[in-house]
Amino acid sequence: MQIYNFDDEKLFPLSNRDGIYGGNGGNKDGILIDGEFWFIKYPKTTRGMRNNARNISYTTAPLSEYLGSHVYEILGYDVHKTLLGIKKGKVVVACKDFCVIRGGLSEIRTIKNAYSEERTEELEGFAESKSGDRVNLPELLFHLEENRHLKNVEGLKEHFWDMVVVDILIDNNDRNNGNWGLVFNGEIYKIAPVYDNGNAFSNKTSDEQIVMHMQKDKLERDVLGASVTAYEVDGHILSGPKLIMMDCPGLRDAVKRNVPLIENHLQDIYKLIDDVPESYEGIPICSAVRKEYYKQGIRIRFEKILKSAYQGYSDGKC
Repeated sequence: MQIYNFDDEKLFPLSNRDGIYGGNGGNKDGILIDGEFWFIKYPKTTRGMRNNARNISYTTAPLSEYLGSHVYEILGYDVHKTLLGIKKGKVVVACKDFCVIRGGLSEIRTIKNAYSEERTEELEGFAESKSGDRVNLPELLFHLEENRHLKNVEGLKEHFWDMVVVDILIDNNDRNNGNWGLVFNGEIYKIAPVYDNGNAFSNKTSDEQIVMHMQKDKLERDVLGASVTAYEVDGHILSGPKLIMMDCPGLRDAVKRNVPLIENHLQDIYKLIDDVPESYEGIPICSAVRKEYYKQGIRIRFEKILKSAYQGYSDGKC
């Protein structure tokens, strides 16, 4: 795979959208690639983070964004385009701006605020999430059914549940209501391409910690134990294994759609990971042990969480 040198400002000049990109994942630069709008996402420093990883100064979020997005692409989903590269001595990811109109993205967290006098009492019955990064799952499902802007968007509920399944596969625990949404193309709202996958693939884990996790008697336990989602019910965060076993028809259908699809593309996903260079011009990108850890994590989460649920449906056990 190609690694891009985004320090070349002749090839990658700043755009007039520079400075407008938000989010909490790290600093961003708006750039142009062949006259089209893209933006660079830098890794976020680990200083001040709880349980700060040893011997890692910045998260590996750009690598995670690239890999997570390309897993979605391999599976055939509409996802923002990403390129991996270096800038200012750091590994970064370039993401194509999919908004035709500047600021044309509407996040779910803003759309669900649409006032509904008829539903006020029901909405007030949902407990507030303890963190803005967490999603009250029953409240969100209520909005997908009842919100006047969301309920008529074709395929939106299926899109949500498909993301739930794929996010469990890639270990993305940050699909909060700001990390998916709709885009306005000047006439109507459509489902936005999948974006913000930077919290996938253990982006705060150092190679030293990975070596410890890779011990045969610990790997499966650690991978499954670390499988956490962005969703909560009654104030309790749902793990991947617990969420996948919930009695939700939409989720069950998504598992049935995606497990055979994932199984058919597992080797493509492994090749994607293998193809990432270990370094570029002396800058570490993805070590051999990290690649193996990512592949084993995919395998374990697929077999022990997703495929297990799929087989349980077939056997009538859940």
